[in-house]
Amino acid sequence: MIKNVRGWLARLIQVGALTVAAVSATSASAATGTLVRANCSPIAAAADGTMVWHSATAAGWDDVYVGDGNCSGTALLPPHDGHRGPADITKDGRYVLLVTAVGWDRRTEGAAPGKGSQNAIQLYDRQAGKLSTLLPGALKTQRGVIWPKFNADGTKIVWAQMTKTMFEVNFPWGDWELHVADVNLATGTLSNNRAWHDPSGNNGQLESYGWIPRTNRIVFLSNQQPVDTTKDMFRSSQLYSLPDTFSYTTPPTRISPKMAPSWSWQKPVDVFHEFAHFSPNDADTMYTSIGANTVGGDDLFTYDLRTAGSDGLLGQPKRISYFGGDMNLNWGTKAIPGWPAPRYRVVINMAWINGAWVAGVCPDMYCTTTEAWRISLP
Repeated sequence: MIKNVRGWLARLIQVGALTVAAVSATSASAATGTLVRANCSPIAAAADGTMVWHSATAAGWDDVYVGDGNCSGTALLPPHDGHRGPADITKDGRYVLLVTAVGWDRRTEGAAPGKGSQNAIQLYDRQAGKLSTLLPGALKTQRGVIWPKFNADGTKIVWAQMTKTMFEVNFPWGDWELHVADVNLATGTLSNNRAWHDPSGNNGQLESYGWIPRTNRIVFLSNQQPVDTTKDMFRSSQLYSLPDTFSYTTPPTRISPKMAPSWSWQKPVDVFHEFAHFSPNDADTMYTSIGANTVGGDDLFTYDLRTAGSDGLLGQPKRISYFGGDMNLNWGTKAIPGWPAPRYRVVINMAWINGAWVAGVCPDMYCTTTEAWRISLP
């Protein structure tokens, strides 16, 4: 879910975590988590380690910064009078995608990066010092955007776009579409903008995470597909893929599987999924946040893309982080070696730098602040 809805539904995540406490028993990994800095939300990094992130300013809203993997750097642009954040950076570090709040609510929490109300998509050329608006915000058919991402060669972008607010549809996140367009970095323009809405016809949230490496397939979150939510509605948030040559009604392929049980009397269950990241040196591994077996929130897991079946579903995930403890180990109350004391935490966006992830981690159930943590892999 986007962060603005986590607040009032956070308790449901905790309940969901408890209900699957015995599912997919794990042992602690050799990965470790080290606090980098408070008030830093890492988003992406260039090949040379240049990182872009957003932080809350003294004025009370977020802005964009560029620097190193320790969240040490400078503001990317002169101050904006509302929320603004980075969404991606090209491999060479020259171009930065931005989400910029431009509506009447641009200073409110709902317009912050990753929440997206009335956000525009902008492109900043760091070499030429040129700022271009790729997609205007605050329009009748463009109520907000989240997580625009470049493809591998910087010729296309994908994003999720709100077309109706929660007040226009009977759904707490409004209604969203996926969009893909060709981008001309030199001129700062989009062309061939095409949209996709789940053919189920259900209203709901979509979040775009970019392309699966070496393919033309987009990976995204959807809760528009029918999923068994008899225990809680968060289980409807699953990962899907779609070719970027889609038509408006192309059926999506679900890739996140039900979590396997640990005991014969249990059944596989849907668990909450969000975000998808890929490191530049491993095209077969997808990193994602899953709400299962924690004392609250969600932790980082990996999927091996080579395990996909003929139906597209991946094999079972492997757990990487333990910010929320492990409900299979002393009911999650004992700290896992290399990790802080268990508490509610949500792993969100990440940047790959020098063989490790620098991840944004929300330390409170409202996700109104973000800490940067370095997750070193085994």
